[in-house]
Amino acid sequence: MYLELLGKGFYSINVDFRKTKFWAWSVGMSVAEDGLSPSLMYYHFGGERRRFEMGGGLSAVFTQTDGLAGMGIHGVAGYRSQIKKGLIFRIGFTPFLGIPFTETGRTMLVPLIGISLGYSF
Repeated sequence: MYLELLGKGFYSINVDFRKTKFWAWSVGMSVAEDGLSPSLMYYHFGGERRRFEMGGGLSAVFTQTDGLAGMGIHGVAGYRSQIKKGLIFRIGFTPFLGIPFTETGRTMLVPLIGISLGYSF
């Protein structure tokens, strides 16, 4: 479990599930303008404790007024340090493409640098 700033959305709480030594899934939740944005990403790892990670995923934006208001496509290319049953630290390039489903929304491409801090159980 970890908190992320400027990654999947502008801030989020996430949980990773390791499938193998080299693949993992991440499920997260962030707060959108007037709703919630759940997200799903996959990662490719290399190395034991310190590794390069690369991945991508999708998120949906649900609002109280519009329901499903849009979706986001996001990626990550960065560094991850993770101790088994210990601290998780991540930093990387996390570009985000927002696609609106409403007439008032606008498409946006945001190049971000994401930072994460968490704990592995």
